[in-house]
Amino acid sequence: EKGFELYESHGHIHFYQKELDTMQALVADWSHKLASNTPINQVIICAFKNDSVDALNLLARDTLMTQGKLSADSTLINDLKITEGERILFTQNDYQLGVKNGQFATVCSIQDTVIRVSFDNGKTVDIPKSAFIGVKYGYAATVHKLQGYTGDYTYLM
Repeated sequence: EKGFELYESHGHIHFYQKELDTMQALVADWSHKLASNTPINQVIICAFKNDSVDALNLLARDTLMTQGKLSADSTLINDLKITEGERILFTQNDYQLGVKNGQFATVCSIQDTVIRVSFDNGKTVDIPKSAFIGVKYGYAATVHKLQGYTGDYTYLM
């Protein structure tokens, strides 16, 4: 109990009446941390439900688009608009490509047939667009997906 009191006394716990208000506040705090030049692979939003994660990912992406940090030029991969600078999360293993379920990456470049991604461990891989299966936005993830995550800042819903 004292731990929560300490966090709350330092302004680290907030309560909202509506889920949308909570999500908007989380994304605003996340965005503020990114504005302080914190690398995007060190900041994550965490939620318990997949529906919440999906909504948070869209809000986060929209925020980056509005701020001009993501290009409007995108390529469609599995119903996702992917652009350079995009954070993605792989949700399936592909051992031939060196991709593991639960790995986060940042899109470095998009060519006609290949997308170059940089994993958080520094490894860079060129992935054929046709091989992109099991990928979603990686600005937010579930508690389950974040087991073992080692970023510096986590915003929990």
